[in-house]
Amino acid sequence: SGADNTQILGGEYFNNSYGIYGYGAGLVINGVSAHDNAYFGISLTGTSAGWSEIRNSEAYDNGQYGITTGSYTYVLDNRVWGQASHAGINLGSYNFAEGNEVFGNKQGMRLSSGYTTISGNEIYGNAEEGIYAYSSSNTSEISSNTVYSNRIGIYAGRNSLPDIENNLVYANTDIGIFLNGFIGAEVINNTVYQPVGNAIEVAGTGSDLHLVNNILWVDDGTAISVANTAQSGLDSDYNLFYLTGDSVLGNWGGTEFSSRLDWFYLLGQGQHSVVGNPDFVDPAGADGVLGLAEIKLDNSDVG
Repeated sequence: SGADNTQILGGEYFNNSYGIYGYGAGLVINGVSAHDNAYFGISLTGTSAGWSEIRNSEAYDNGQYGITTGSYTYVLDNRVWGQASHAGINLGSYNFAEGNEVFGNKQGMRLSSGYTTISGNEIYGNAEEGIYAYSSSNTSEISSNTVYSNRIGIYAGRNSLPDIENNLVYANTDIGIFLNGFIGAEVINNTVYQPVGNAIEVAGTGSDLHLVNNILWVDDGTAISVANTAQSGLDSDYNLFYLTGDSVLGNWGGTEFSSRLDWFYLLGQGQHSVVGNPDFVDPAGADGVLGLAEIKLDNSDVG
C-alpha cells in the first residue's frame, strides 16, 4: 500500500514474498496474521506527516523478519515468533515498540537507528540476543523490558549506545547485558540475574560508561567484566551485588576482584555500592522455574 491513512484490519497473509507491505502517513495494520512468507511478514514505514502503526497482530515462521519497519512507526502489542534465521522485529528510526511478546527467533528485537524506544516488551527464548542494538545511538532507549532465556539478554555495540534503563534481565545462558564498542553509555536501574556467565560484560573499544544503581546477581560467573580497551571514563557505583557459588564481583582487564573494598580502593569503582541479598519475594514465580520452562514454535500458547 502507498495510500495514506489506509487501514488493514484482520486477515491472514501467507505464502507470499511479503505478507503485508506498506508506506505512507497514518497507515494502520491491526489484528492480522502474517506467516510463512518468503521475506517479511509485515513491512511498514510511516512519514513525518503521520506515524503508522502495527498492533495486535501476529507474525511467525517468515523467511526473514516477522515485522520490519522504516521510520515513524508504532509497533504495539504484537506476538512474534519462529523467524529462525532473523530477528522477530527489526526496527528503524523514529519507532516506538511496546507491549510485544517476542520469542523463538534468531534475535528478539533488532535496532540499528536512532530516535527509537523499545519499552515494556517481553522477549524470551531467542537463539541469540533478546535485544540486539548495533550502530544505533544515545537518542534511542531500551527500557522496562523483561528479557530472559536468550543466549544474551541485551547486546549494544558500536558508536554511542541507547540508554539501557529499568530492564529485568535474567536466566540468559551466556551474558545478561553485553556492551561491545561505544562512546558514552548509560546502564541504570536494571536488575540482572545470571546463573552462569557475566551479568554485564564490557568489551571492544569504549569510553565513558556509567553503570549505576543496578542489581547484579550472579551464581557462577562475574557481575561486571571490563576489557582493557573499555576502561576509560568508566563509572560503576550505587550498584547492589549478590554473589553466590564461585562468582566474583568484577574482572578488570583479566584481574578478578571478589571484594567490593578492593574494587573501590584499587580501582576507584563502587564507593557507594553494596554487597548483599536483594531479598526478592518469589523470583521463581508460580511454576517454580526461573526462566523459560518450555517453548512451542507453532501457532499455540507457550507452555
